[in-house]
Amino acid sequence: QLAAKLSLLEAIMYEPLFDTLRTKQQLGYTVGCSSRATHGQLGFVIRIVSATHSAAQCEGAAARFLRGFADDLLGTMRADTYAKHVDSAVANKLQEDHSATDEASRFHAEVESRQFMFDRAEQEAAAMRA
Repeated sequence: QLAAKLSLLEAIMYEPLFDTLRTKQQLGYTVGCSSRATHGQLGFVIRIVSATHSAAQCEGAAARFLRGFADDLLGTMRADTYAKHVDSAVANKLQEDHSATDEASRFHAEVESRQFMFDRAEQEAAAMRA
């Protein structure tokens, strides 16, 4: 499942993205990434909120990060390091709902999207492991 792979990418990318763009380059106040599914469409977002850099500068920095991330980090990641990322992402995906409201919201989203995958977390966790 692509949604599961995007969640795994988010888990792997978040810390180096923050470290590079926020800590080292001091590009913006808020830096992060997330995967999303909106009305059945999958997406991946890199978010930079900056009062000191233009949108073009932020976009360029994000593009440079992505090139380096693909070549330097993903291209050279050891199998045991990747396995640790998978284990962490799976554990995060399989966390229990914190409240009845969270559970109801999760079920409501499945009904609203008409996908009815009430075991989505388990299916995505299995896809991450594959």
